[in-house]
Amino acid sequence: MRSSRFILIFLFFALFIDCGYSQCGMPPTNNCDQALSDIVLTTPDRIELIFDSFSEYKGGITLNGSSIIRLKVITIPAQPCKWKLSMIVSNNAWGVATDWETMVPYGGAGVGVTPALDLLELRVSNVCNTPINSGLWQQFAPLTGSVIDIINDPFLLTPAGTCNPALQTNGAGSSLTNYNEFSFTIDYRLKPYDPILGFIYRPGRYELHIKFCLQEM
Repeated sequence: MRSSRFILIFLFFALFIDCGYSQCGMPPTNNCDQALSDIVLTTPDRIELIFDSFSEYKGGITLNGSSIIRLKVITIPAQPCKWKLSMIVSNNAWGVATDWETMVPYGGAGVGVTPALDLLELRVSNVCNTPINSGLWQQFAPLTGSVIDIINDPFLLTPAGTCNPALQTNGAGSSLTNYNEFSFTIDYRLKPYDPILGFIYRPGRYELHIKFCLQEM
């Protein structure tokens, strides 16, 4: 019992959230105004999940509305501005590329396993339900640099104001004028307990970095 309690007390996860626009890689010729367009995180850039009870370890922790991002995409006059939005996961290039970055390990070497990147689940939504897989839980592939697309339609340009859940709004607009389409809420869920293997993770502090990337198409 004491060893299990030790695992629970020291199982600590921290997410670091970042947003980027031009640094995500703008094409040489663009129709969106790079200087005026922006992606803004309106919530804290550090999110912590601490497992200090058996009920939390077995049932998991869900953090609803922990990240809210708002977009402003300004077009060059008379040009068709089209964009995509994605999430990129990184363990900050340290350690094993498939795992969370271990900051402080506890216990003896080889005791338990390091959590993989796909342990974290995410759910993205907005009022208009325009994101890909809106409202559904998703996971990153267990490899640093893996991407989950939020908005990415290679064929259609859907203008602001459409607010159609069957379409992905991806034209010029702003959360100030079209909040329901240009604002996105992200929930996080983490369930460390394995119903077959039980308490498998090595006690310690782990970190993960997620970047929300707005990019012209």
